[in-house]
Amino acid sequence: MRNKIIYISVLVILLLIYIVVEVNRPKPIDWSFNFSAGSKIPYGCYVLRDVLTSSKPQADIRDNLSTLYESLSDTNRYNENFLIITDEFKPDSLDISKLLDYVNRGNTVFISSLNFSKKFSDTLKFKTDISTEMPNLKSKNKQQFNFTNPGLASKYGYGYEHLTNVSYFSKFDTVNSIVLGQDSYNRVHFIKVSFGKGVLYLHTLPLIFSNYSVLYDNREYPFKTLSYITGHAIVWDEYYKPESSRAFGKSNSPLRYILSQASLRTSYYLLLFTVLLYMIYEGKRRQRIIPIYQKPKNTSKEFVEIVSRLYLSRGDNKNLAEKKILYFYDYISSVYYLKPDENDAKFQHQFAEKSGLTLEKVKQLCNAIIQVKNKKSISDTDLTRFVTLLNKIQFKDFKG
Repeated sequence: MRNKIIYISVLVILLLIYIVVEVNRPKPIDWSFNFSAGSKIPYGCYVLRDVLTSSKPQADIRDNLSTLYESLSDTNRYNENFLIITDEFKPDSLDISKLLDYVNRGNTVFISSLNFSKKFSDTLKFKTDISTEMPNLKSKNKQQFNFTNPGLASKYGYGYEHLTNVSYFSKFDTVNSIVLGQDSYNRVHFIKVSFGKGVLYLHTLPLIFSNYSVLYDNREYPFKTLSYITGHAIVWDEYYKPESSRAFGKSNSPLRYILSQASLRTSYYLLLFTVLLYMIYEGKRRQRIIPIYQKPKNTSKEFVEIVSRLYLSRGDNKNLAEKKILYFYDYISSVYYLKPDENDAKFQHQFAEKSGLTLEKVKQLCNAIIQVKNKKSISDTDLTRFVTLLNKIQFKDFKG
């Protein structure tokens, strides 16, 4: 018991030390793509979502945590704005069909992504490429972007010094599409696609909506871009996000918030490991003293030996011989189904036929039995000779 208390105490102390160290250790900056509304890392979208909520107090802003096929199956949804911001938009054919049907009914979809799947781009007849002219981060050169709408355009454009991941539309359907934005190289990065009663906005610069860009690069440009979204209902997508944000955006588990925070996630895994270690340690079989069990004795054999000694001590050889005869007769009755009678010639012939013995040997046996019965007493020598004869016949299947 004392060892158990010491073991638990050491584990608790180590756990407390680890938690204190983790809490006070400076957290490294996570520069991975996230774009989740609940993420405060540089490439999350917490700031954008917070500003949208505060600037549209009457708007119905809700999250989408499922595929487009699942969330857009309701055909009674109208005048909505579906907002998707991610690094790579890869819907399947069913999702694309539901999305276009949703737009066709008069809804608006805004998609900002660095890359689009081939299935989606082929459906809407466009193609994107990655920009090769990237600014040197050590210089003061900036990527310049602007709107084609004079009411939104800036005289000098909107500059981004740290925007190193840039893609643009190298090909698109000019009949059904309108160019809304381009960069200083006249490459198109923002288009409007009319489809049925609705509109589809395609944008290739999702990083401008990140926390870092909104706070430190340029606040005006991303919100002017979203000014094309009209109506009250806004659906914020949390499903089509990078892998790093899926713990928050995709999981429906009650642990999704714990798993989305690095410190809580580490503590949770440490707790599981500690519990597992404790189970392994305590689960070991405690060795108990195993009692020594004696081999069971053959009491029947002991009984026979005791009875035999009793008869031998009394010197009643005739009684022993007669009991041996009775046992032998019982064997003949149960095995050969004959009624033993040493004086009956018919019995002797039947016994010889069934046992395979010669008639002479059977007669020898019957004569020996008659002699034992007729004698008043039997010597030890005669008893030994008679028992040997019976055993020789009986235990060798009557072939001896």
